[in-house]
Amino acid sequence: MALTTEQLKFYSWMSQASYLDFQGTGSLQAQLISSQINQDKIFASEQANTFTAPAISYSFISHAPNDSSGFSATVFKSNADGSYTIAVRGTEPGLFSGFFSDLLNADVIGVALEGAAYEQAISADRYYKQLTAGTGKSVSYSQAELNMLSDMYITAYGLPVVSPGTELDTFLTTIQQDVGIADVPTDAPVNFTGHSLGGHVATLLAAMVNQCGSGVIGDVATYNAPGMGGIFNLADVSLDVQAISGHITNLIGEGGMTVTPNVGTTSGQTDLLFIETASINPVDDHSIVKLSDFLAVYDLFAKVAPGLDTDPNGLATITGILEASSSTASNSLESAVSANDDFHAAKRLAA
Repeated sequence: MALTTEQLKFYSWMSQASYLDFQGTGSLQAQLISSQINQDKIFASEQANTFTAPAISYSFISHAPNDSSGFSATVFKSNADGSYTIAVRGTEPGLFSGFFSDLLNADVIGVALEGAAYEQAISADRYYKQLTAGTGKSVSYSQAELNMLSDMYITAYGLPVVSPGTELDTFLTTIQQDVGIADVPTDAPVNFTGHSLGGHVATLLAAMVNQCGSGVIGDVATYNAPGMGGIFNLADVSLDVQAISGHITNLIGEGGMTVTPNVGTTSGQTDLLFIETASINPVDDHSIVKLSDFLAVYDLFAKVAPGLDTDPNGLATITGILEASSSTASNSLESAVSANDDFHAAKRLAA
């Protein structure tokens, strides 16, 4: 497989972490297990311990709270290899403001109709440029970047293409006043990940960075994310997502609601993951928490049989084993791992 189960696990955990607020003053571990928002996404204590363990730990670099487009992201640095990962937050239908910015504007109008969530992609690119400009330094946009952002702005806000007027001029003036907020080296590999809408925006951002030559693309890992190209495909933006297809891995929970992943066309490798199906609310099966939990068990199986990580069909092999145990709650994942060990013990072993 292109990415190891451990990499897929940690990218899913970073996607899960992107839903938390990170505006407190406590340690990374403390903030992972507490949040003022999206409390259904907080980490289990053992999960937080694993994510922050010295040997494989991640450091917190930056957090962008929700802006007017609904964009939010969190940046982590691997202390093992020095790579950076931008984890983009997905849809937050539980928040009143999130319903309009994420679910209605980005998901329905952006992805389903126009083919891409360009408002959030604009915010994402500005955030990336601020991360790599150097703290306190002015952000410098190339002409290629300005042209791409202009096209996206015109498309996202329905401006006339021939004469977009002062609104576009104001936007271009505003972004050229952006100031750096971090010191991510432009030659350091940057990974991109996200769940649902977050995975879609993460892919857009990676394609933008690649096309404009403004950074080094690492891995792109998405979870239950929609693809590109909407019902009407109104977008007039020349963005080549296919150019980074070799970097992209899309993971979809096969046991749950797959409406979002079925929107648009995905690039790169797509794999189905086994998850337990909910008996009451199938929307719960779309959750990043469920995918994160199950990837911990996938990683357990790969550690027991290391050859699975180098086998192109490794994920499918593990999925087959788990499917044999059924996706119903009465004969669930716990029984597939061990008749005597509970699920949390499996997650500890996968650490």
